[in-house]
Amino acid sequence: MLKKILIIGLIFNSFFELKAQSDLTSHTDFFQNKTSEIQEWLNINNLANILNLNNIEVQKEKVYVGFAIKDKHNWQRLDSVLLETQNCSLSKMLFKKTAFILNLEYKQCKLEIEAMDFFIYIDYENEEIKTSFQQKMGEISDNSNIVITGIAKLTFEQTYESNFTILEIKGKINQALTKHYKTFKNLYSDYSINVAEEDNSLIYNIADIKGAILEGECFERITIEFEFVNQNDQVLVYFSFEAKCGNNVFDDYNSNYKDISIKNKEAMNNYWQKLQEIIKNAI
Repeated sequence: MLKKILIIGLIFNSFFELKAQSDLTSHTDFFQNKTSEIQEWLNINNLANILNLNNIEVQKEKVYVGFAIKDKHNWQRLDSVLLETQNCSLSKMLFKKTAFILNLEYKQCKLEIEAMDFFIYIDYENEEIKTSFQQKMGEISDNSNIVITGIAKLTFEQTYESNFTILEIKGKINQALTKHYKTFKNLYSDYSINVAEEDNSLIYNIADIKGAILEGECFERITIEFEFVNQNDQVLVYFSFEAKCGNNVFDDYNSNYKDISIKNKEAMNNYWQKLQEIIKNAI
């Protein structure tokens, strides 16, 4: 079974290597059209009074997405609020959501947030999402607080502990998810499950499936990420999921695919509860 995961993972990685070699500027219209979806996500999650989208610059191998915030002080305040209330980092959450909406690999995406007194950069280096700060010369903020209130639940993330090894956990996750998604085969038989595997991570992309999250005729693209960390005699399993839907089979640069957390947050929440039960029972 694990051999099968590895083979699929190699195929999946090869596919993304080919994708990464393509010239992103040939899809500039797609990325520009997605700016409204990013801003809509900020709006419905009550973030727009703090953080706003500025621009998108498309280069051959990377897309640079510009945001604006008042100052470094309020960036750090918002980050602190999210860590305390939702156990998520502002940098990681914003980077992953932006890459997801734009359908980019992490290494193809970079965020540049301009504040009154600092530039904030979020990039993907050495398989990590990293944040750096660059002070503006001669610019000083008054550090007054922007009101931070009513922020919705922004991510679908969970952590479990397991007594199995990472190798065993991978096998159990694969068995559980394969079984789960087979139940939707009668709605559209040509869906696909692709797995990208590294030593301490798994990424599942389920494409062209119907009826998993939403009722109706739309096609769904579901991404589930796992990270594994050895801790004493146990393994910590971090997992998260995202999903989008469209009116035809999935294509990397199909603008009609939209983040389901914008389209129907309740349906996302319901499916998230189901996914948590599947993974919890498996490991």
